Amino acid sequence: MTDIGEEIVTCAVCGRQSAQTILFSTSSFGAPDLDLRPPPMKRQTIEYWVQECPHCGYVACNISEADSRTRRFLQGDGWKALNPSKSAEGRSLSSMFLVHSEIQEAICEVEESAHAALHASWAADDKGDQTTARSSRRRAADLFKRALSKGEINSDQISAVQLMVIDALRREPRT
Repeated sequence: MTDIGEEIVTCAVCGRQSAQTILFSTSSFGAPDLDLRPPPMKRQTIEYWVQECPHCGYVACNISEADSRTRRFLQGDGWKALNPSKSAEGRSLSSMFLVHSEIQEAICEVEESAHAALHASWAADDKGDQTTARSSRRRAADLFKRALSKGEINSDQISAVQLMVIDALRREPRT
């Protein structure tokens, strides 16, 4: 069973409030896909895995939280270059995950950045956007490889991360 609801959330960056849909719980029955995408019940909640502040554009798993590194980045030129004005509807889900990935990479959270890029590829796949899906998978693979080479992956997660890299590279078009 999946339990979702709407809450008013205060953005940790700009301090303004917005309504956000919150995933309180979900179940996960069955095996993941070959690309390690979760089984259907959990997979169908992907749109609730990331939030965007409609006022400042901050994207995170929970926009009510931001550490000092995140705030510093979001006040700098790197964020201004990354956060172009967006349409009234906001960003696509894959774009939200990619912005989250960029923010996490900028604050040196490479593994979290890689997972966000992978989630962007899944969201793009679901929408039939193969260009974004491919570039997001490539980004995820590169970030996971960087995290692995720096020893930033927990030892119990190394095999799963290696499988994610293999899957991302397996889907790369041959040149």
